[in-house]
Amino acid sequence: MGNFITVGIAGHVDHGKTSLVKCLTGIDTDRLREEKERGLSIESGIAPLTLPSGKRIAFVDVPGHKDFFKNTIRGLSMTDMAILVLAADDGVMPQTKEHLEILKFMGCERGVVVLSKADLVDKELLELAVEEVRELTAGSFLEGRPIIPFSAVDQRGKKIIVNALEEECKEAQGKDPNGPFRMHIDQMRLIKGYGTVVSGTILSGKIGKEDLIEIYPDGKKARVRYVQVHHQEVDMAYAGQRVGINLPNIKLKEIKRGMVLLAETGMLRAGYLINGRFHYLSGQRKPLNNRSRVKLYTGTAVSNALMVFMGCEVLNPGEKAMVQFRLLERMAPLIGDRYVVCSMNPQSVIGGGVVLDITDRKFRPAHSNTIRFLEAIESRNIARAIENLFADAMESPLQISEIVDKTRFPKNEVKKVVDGMVDQELVMDCGEIGYFSTTQYLELKNRLPKVLDRIHQTHPLKSYISKEEVRAKVAPKIHPSIFNQILKELQGEGKILVKNESIQRPGFVPRPNHEQQQIIDSIVDFAAQSGYVPFSLDKFWRACERRYDKEKIQKMANFLCSRNQLIRLNDSRFISSEKMDDIKRKIEKHITEKGALTLQDSKEILGFGRTGGVPVLEHLDTIGLTMRTGNIRVLKNQSMGVKVP
Repeated sequence: MGNFITVGIAGHVDHGKTSLVKCLTGIDTDRLREEKERGLSIESGIAPLTLPSGKRIAFVDVPGHKDFFKNTIRGLSMTDMAILVLAADDGVMPQTKEHLEILKFMGCERGVVVLSKADLVDKELLELAVEEVRELTAGSFLEGRPIIPFSAVDQRGKKIIVNALEEECKEAQGKDPNGPFRMHIDQMRLIKGYGTVVSGTILSGKIGKEDLIEIYPDGKKARVRYVQVHHQEVDMAYAGQRVGINLPNIKLKEIKRGMVLLAETGMLRAGYLINGRFHYLSGQRKPLNNRSRVKLYTGTAVSNALMVFMGCEVLNPGEKAMVQFRLLERMAPLIGDRYVVCSMNPQSVIGGGVVLDITDRKFRPAHSNTIRFLEAIESRNIARAIENLFADAMESPLQISEIVDKTRFPKNEVKKVVDGMVDQELVMDCGEIGYFSTTQYLELKNRLPKVLDRIHQTHPLKSYISKEEVRAKVAPKIHPSIFNQILKELQGEGKILVKNESIQRPGFVPRPNHEQQQIIDSIVDFAAQSGYVPFSLDKFWRACERRYDKEKIQKMANFLCSRNQLIRLNDSRFISSEKMDDIKRKIEKHITEKGALTLQDSKEILGFGRTGGVPVLEHLDTIGLTMRTGNIRVLKNQSMGVKVP
């Protein structure tokens, strides 16, 4: 149990929540001018109380009016206990039921019921009100809890309420004092001379002056200047306390409600896709369709969302399903955080559940492993969760830190399970890059030759296919180390041939069709006729009286280059390989005899000028025969010691 308990004061508008808090603490939580003028709460009000035992609690008095529903949910999201307030003369009202549902979905487990305005009813009506409360709370966390008549006028029931809170606090689960500091922002303001101050309830850990925190989902970092607890400056604040935190280097416009402060970098992941278990309220009147538009509340954040069901198209009242929320605005919840779902118009609670995953991948019906993974997270089955996580990681190895981040299981337990999977050969230890599913590895290995066969069939003239093209078709996001290991094994088994950055199936022979062969023969003849003079494909196209399609000509030229029958120069012109071999011999002989080659020498050897000659000479440089030094070229293997004239 934590040292500090937050008590939510819930109930219908004008049922006496604020009067109850004022009676118990002496504090009027309606502090805004508009609240005074309208006689109702707009923002959640905070009031501390020290119980006779010394236990410290903070009341959160939430708005009861439907118009401020968003603030109601935000206020109740942080509660450890609740006081459900009903006016004895009014009984159960719409917001009474709705607030109770919110508390249930937010995980509240302790509390009491207060029947306010008890001075306005007689004994018989009071007994009827008690029976109505028992019917309302049946099956909820408030079933069997104290139902206390109270009056702010004569203060009847005040001591009983305090005593009941003492008893409930003994069993109430407070916030986690040992975890890293985390807090949802629910209020912010600008204070002259200090700058931005944000407020909220510390969910875990502690925060002090000069601590460094990170603000999610934006990832901004800030240094804490001072900390206040109920308007008193302190050196350190702890889990469960309501605090104000001064962040002087953060502008007010950079902050909004729903953001999260965190002291441990990397603990949270912000995203637009959240997976979780959703419970559709049994009191709803009609089925809920897949892909409904809703409002999602978690912590103090809210976003419009598309709710995608996993494994079904319709949910009937009272049913549950795994769902994915596709958000309009990013959120940064932690796995295990609670959420509430409301209809769009009018806003009313239709269900809620628990966050099980923050992901980057949209759910598709084919992703059956996703559902099994979420079920394992929900049941805290670490082995099954990791097994399905590997099955879902189709192309990328997983590191222990990634698994911990994804599951929120302890690192030592994760490592133990993964080591066991390695021993059973269910996953492969890939060293620094992490671990990879053996099943996925074998599937990718079996897929690659089939992909090569399809490419060869589609492109019968391609002798070798680039590694990049094959990788893109087999698994676009596969880690290079995994891909190269697959290639190495397949080549060792004689199933593929790897040449530099290209791959081929053994025994594959390019087979041009009749038209392609005609174009090939024509290009070869034209290249022979051109001799040492490079030619463009456009020149060939015109020479053959435009009877071939230009795209087909380009493909056949590429094919001849792959067969080393044509050479493509850097100006996209071509020359036959046979003539290029002659040129290489002539150039090599000239340089051997004369010591170097000038541009004028090349004109005499090649028989044409600078425009055609330079690309040929640059090709010789590229293949490593020659090397340019100033205005001359020398043989590359004889370049040492050459003096430039």
